[in-house]
Amino acid sequence: MVAAGAALADEVGLAHLTMGLLAERLGVRTPSLYKHVGGQEDLNRRIAALACTEAADAVGDAIRGYAGRDALA
Repeated sequence: MVAAGAALADEVGLAHLTMGLLAERLGVRTPSLYKHVGGQEDLNRRIAALACTEAADAVGDAIRGYAGRDALA
């Protein structure tokens, strides 16, 4: 669900992401989402955490095999 929320935020902008839009995208009723997240703020935090994890993974992949200044470059 968080990944779907992140994808939708990429499309409409995080400021325009709502629980209602996400529920519509997932084909469920909005109250059903509250079984998985605590609300809009919780969803936004989870999306931010996902983005940080994805960024860290990308950096890790990019520097694999390098060290020191070579890794920074």
